Amino acid sequence: MPKVNYGHKAWFEDQYRGSAQDPWGLDWRPSQEMRYERKVRLLSKMTEGRSNLSVLDIGCATGIFTHKLEVALGERCRRIIGCDFSEQAIERARARYPEIEFEISSLEECSERYAGSIDVVSFLEVFYYIDDEKRREALRSLKNLLTDDGIVLISSMVAKPPYLTAAELRARVAEEFDILEVGEMHLKVLSTLEKTALKASKLMGVKDSRALKWLSRSISPPRAGKIEQISRRLFGTASVSNAFVVAKKPSG
Repeated sequence: MPKVNYGHKAWFEDQYRGSAQDPWGLDWRPSQEMRYERKVRLLSKMTEGRSNLSVLDIGCATGIFTHKLEVALGERCRRIIGCDFSEQAIERARARYPEIEFEISSLEECSERYAGSIDVVSFLEVFYYIDDEKRREALRSLKNLLTDDGIVLISSMVAKPPYLTAAELRARVAEEFDILEVGEMHLKVLSTLEKTALKASKLMGVKDSRALKWLSRSISPPRAGKIEQISRRLFGTASVSNAFVVAKKPSG
């Protein structure tokens, strides 16, 4: 059997084939819920006072963030599209949210198809899958999508390469964009607990995972927020799990 490289299309299809649910627990993990909610609030704030928005969620997976963004922007959103190069991801997204427009396409295909027409682009947990020597090209593809006053949100898990710290992510994004905001989330303790539960679920069988159900019910968003506060106080930068940057297309 040929080797399937990490982050390549075949690798993602393997991940989806191996899980009846989202392979990364995006549909139940309290840390992911908190991460999504914070980024939705951020984009809502950044687009306050604007209407008739066109929004593109690249690397949308099963569409959870796309849906949250659609709900948050409401009538201010003229069109929202979720895209992913994984056929299985898009199949699940369409089944989950039939009212939302989803398509199978890569970043490069999106950049060509929607050039200069998108007001808000989200690019969550995708950048680190791109080979380092191709990252600037990816940033240019993102920039090509945007209207003159368009913005992009890019996030990364914080860990050893290929992942990036907030400073590293900011520096890379600044190669092609003007930076508006940089942030971090201190959810490593909670994420570690979730990953332990995820491993336990695989031993018990994903469809009957009491560990996942218990964790999802027990840790509400306020509790997750409290865990983040305590983690930041006790462990400082060692508790950082995720970094994000909001940037705009440079004028001129």
